[in-house]
Amino acid sequence: MRNKNDQPLENLFDRLSRQFVNATDAEWRSAAEKLLKGKSFEKTLISRTIENISLSPIYGASDVPETFPNANPGEFPFQRGATAGGFFNRNWQIAQEIRANSPRTFNSMLKNDLSRGQNVIHLPLDFATRSAMDPDKVASAENAVPVSRLDDFSAAIDGVDCSKIPFHIYCGVSNIFISAIIAAEFEKHHRNIAELTGNIAADPIGELATTGQLPTSLNNLYNEIASAGKFFAEPS
Repeated sequence: MRNKNDQPLENLFDRLSRQFVNATDAEWRSAAEKLLKGKSFEKTLISRTIENISLSPIYGASDVPETFPNANPGEFPFQRGATAGGFFNRNWQIAQEIRANSPRTFNSMLKNDLSRGQNVIHLPLDFATRSAMDPDKVASAENAVPVSRLDDFSAAIDGVDCSKIPFHIYCGVSNIFISAIIAAEFEKHHRNIAELTGNIAADPIGELATTGQLPTSLNNLYNEIASAGKFFAEPS
């Protein structure tokens, strides 16, 4: 219960901020150098990443130039969202990752989460699936779902109308295999693949950086990703 003497939050913020004087970058640096007592500002407070990017100890408004200060929602560079209506026309999606080591376990957890507000099917695939490898030949203690055939995927989404719920699936080196399985699942239930929404993603360069290997050439993988994108963009 609010006390009658309570102030609105914005008034409290204004009152508190008036107690402090806005300091310029030069004033802040001067104060910092005094505290360093002769030590080099750059060597002491400026750090560098392995890519040789300088990291300052503090950032302010001057570090963020207003290149497009008057851009509206839905306008380049989309700093205020990609659509003019923002989230008035499109609500936030809850895409909590569901960690399970089998399709059946995932299905049970998915139904539980969907009944409690989640509205995206976020399916984490295991290493073998993401790497396009034979799961029987890959030993992994990873808590993620193996999907090596249509039956696995069918078990994972059993009883869930995936034509009405968006997907988020990171497929690893290529999304062609999972895309084909999803298409087969839709066809099996006589659903229109055009109703599918979400993100069926792949990142072969990311996987190469992580594991140091790929099952085939980058050119082949990008051709597969392009084929999957074309299929979903122009379903027959």
